[in-house]
Amino acid sequence: MPIGPSTAGFRKAALLTRPSTCSHGEQRIATLRRHHEALEFRAAAAATRAIWDVANAYLQHAAPWTAIKSDRLRAAIVTRTALNLVRTCAVLAWSIVPSLSENVLHAFGGEDAAPRWPRGPIADLLDGGAGTAIAPIGPLVEKISPERASHLAARFGP
Repeated sequence: MPIGPSTAGFRKAALLTRPSTCSHGEQRIATLRRHHEALEFRAAAAATRAIWDVANAYLQHAAPWTAIKSDRLRAAIVTRTALNLVRTCAVLAWSIVPSLSENVLHAFGGEDAAPRWPRGPIADLLDGGAGTAIAPIGPLVEKISPERASHLAARFGP
């Protein structure tokens, strides 16, 4: 599944549809970096979850499944941005959940042993990858069966 076409107007339109996502993302990435540098791992995990929240809020608010009905360009922008948010979140979460992150990054064609930390304006990250094929990912986390949940509760407590 390609991320989408690259046009001069596409980038400008994309920025207009997600200014708060960009500013929130840049602030949260800077916060996450500070936590990593200070070796504050619980705070880094919380900051990573906060970035996932921003990405999820963007997708819920922009709703490409609705936009596709009336504005195909907007739906393409939202989808491309959302996919780039997924990739960025996988890079940022690599130190916490490396196998999950690697599964996502491999779908985007990433082969690095350790992904590069995002640098520069997040708008550039969210606008990249035009025409890049994305492999199917499948479920990232296995659903815990009731039997397994009981076993884990007995082992670690309720």
